[in-house]
Amino acid sequence: MRRVHSAAGLFLALLLALGLCAPSAAAAAPGLDNFTKQNVYREGTFSDVTPEMWSHSVIQCCYEYGLMQGRGETFDCLGRLSVAEALTMADRVRQIYQTGESEFASSDPWYVVYVDYALENGFIRAGDFDDWLAPISRADMAYVFYRALPPEELPEIKAVTAIPDGDQIPERDREAVWALYRAGVLLGNDVYGAFSPNATITRQEAAAILARVALPGQRRTDPLLQSVVQGPVAFGLPQGGPVRSSATDTGSTMYLVDGAGIVVDLYRYTDSGLAGRSLPDILTPDQEKAVLEERAGSAWMEDCAVRRVAFGPVAGYRTQGRYVSAQSSYPMLTVRFITGDQLYRFTVTWNERTADRAAVDKVCASLAVNYITADS
Repeated sequence: MRRVHSAAGLFLALLLALGLCAPSAAAAAPGLDNFTKQNVYREGTFSDVTPEMWSHSVIQCCYEYGLMQGRGETFDCLGRLSVAEALTMADRVRQIYQTGESEFASSDPWYVVYVDYALENGFIRAGDFDDWLAPISRADMAYVFYRALPPEELPEIKAVTAIPDGDQIPERDREAVWALYRAGVLLGNDVYGAFSPNATITRQEAAAILARVALPGQRRTDPLLQSVVQGPVAFGLPQGGPVRSSATDTGSTMYLVDGAGIVVDLYRYTDSGLAGRSLPDILTPDQEKAVLEERAGSAWMEDCAVRRVAFGPVAGYRTQGRYVSAQSSYPMLTVRFITGDQLYRFTVTWNERTADRAAVDKVCASLAVNYITADS
């Protein structure tokens, strides 16, 4: 009997060596398909996470896919992410990508096993950090997260030509930050994409970024804006090309970026009698609506909804409607206000078929007004 078992074992070993007998459970091949839901998220999983929070969906996503855990009964949304925690998250992403699972042995202190793995896999180099429990900067977090996946898994999906505070990014971290912006992982803190590279980051902010690193469906294609300043008025247009402007026969100036499908029109009228007044002092909302709709027959606005807005001490009206002419009809947003002795009309019109709606929303939200006093 011993000989039979020995021969059978030898025969099985030979088959395995020749590749003629596959193991019963083949290891998963590396790939993004390895990211699958591992946990069930229920409301109340974390006592400090509610459906009304902007971060609710990304926290749920990271928990379900095994990318982040809580701190006891809470997620600690506003807690600062430490270097060790960032390495832990990056390690999990790499392990799941490689094998479909993430499992680390315990160590003392707890973070040693994660630091060792990050060093072995090239996420970090010896000397990169001197305090594993210190809060990690946003730029350093990008440096760590970017190396969790092969570069080909983070392809460029949108044009990013400028980061407002890009000159503040430490040299070591620049490649990672720019790559993650262009991959739709980093979005910035405002419509222009300001990054605040040396600031710390909260756990809920890290959850949003981590979800986009691991799950391509979470990545964002909406463009960042480039700033345009005309007198006291500032606004943005999508990055991806130079801003073109041209004067119109009505005395306004039109601004656009080729291919964006969004046009901004800026009109200014000067009258010394306007100094010290605001538009709501002169017109009621119904009167403002009538002013904008009275030219509807010759290509102006229809279906107007008017509400009052304010830019600091500058009050005005924001009107949503449609630009209508005999040839076309487009959605239109108009903002009118008085600053100093000038009446401004800021109008955004876009092509519903070609314009990125998220970009439209950013352009509409980008308008800012610097107050001018009557004697300035």
